[in-house]
Amino acid sequence: MAVVGEIVGKVAHEVLNPVSAMLTSVEHKLETSHQSIDTVELIKEILLDWETHFNNGNLESYLQKTVEGQKEKTFGQEDFESMYALIRQFTEHIKENNKEWEFLHHHILRVVKIVDGLRVVARRKKTVEELDINQPLKEALELMKESLRKQQIELSQKQPVDLPKIKADFNEMLQVFCNLIRNSMQAITEKNEHKGGKIAIETMANKAKLLIKISDTGNGISKENMAKIFDANFTTKGRHEGTGLGLNISRRFIRECGGDIKVEKSSKEQGTTMAIWLPLKQGKHL
Repeated sequence: MAVVGEIVGKVAHEVLNPVSAMLTSVEHKLETSHQSIDTVELIKEILLDWETHFNNGNLESYLQKTVEGQKEKTFGQEDFESMYALIRQFTEHIKENNKEWEFLHHHILRVVKIVDGLRVVARRKKTVEELDINQPLKEALELMKESLRKQQIELSQKQPVDLPKIKADFNEMLQVFCNLIRNSMQAITEKNEHKGGKIAIETMANKAKLLIKISDTGNGISKENMAKIFDANFTTKGRHEGTGLGLNISRRFIRECGGDIKVEKSSKEQGTTMAIWLPLKQGKHL
């Protein structure tokens, strides 16, 4: 539940981003809608003026009447110029509105995807099944995709499609990968004054084990913290950034599957590589 709580906070943050963008768009649409109404009202005034002269039987003479101070322009020419200008303006409003509707549609789909991902993560029932490890990994990356983009973090992946399956709970594996990817992102952010960095994910297998490696170019783990990173309630993050339970619970999930998780290597210069291994089903191998 601590992991779910942390993910909820992260997802709430992710939801606020597209919602804020949508709010700005809606405010702009409300402003331009008044302009569109004004445009229609001006066109309506011209047409009502024409209707009045038509009913009085003098529309033709009205349209041919010369504009005062502009002998080469008639009322009809002036009205047509105004009408065309207003129609062009109204057409631009429609085009701009269409773009903003597409923008709102895109971000609504983002919110739906984020909330749907949260719903999956929040499921409490544990279901151990034959699992393609690439599926929860893919779901975790979808959940983190917008944060990766905003922080300009480059992602590289090596994930064979024919990996043997393991026995595990999808949601627990999803939480593990969310934790590790989020830790890598935070380590990169802490190291870099400016945005940017790299995260590399690789999955592989031999006859007995499935191996997942997640590497980053972050600030690494200090020697004094190396022995404590899996301890409950240990964190180097601020109070609002982490609970200190992510790695502890992640290792518990992995060990319940018969595997383990460890720091393969870490340094301030090259970042950190976390390695997870999981046992394969009897008789399954590459």
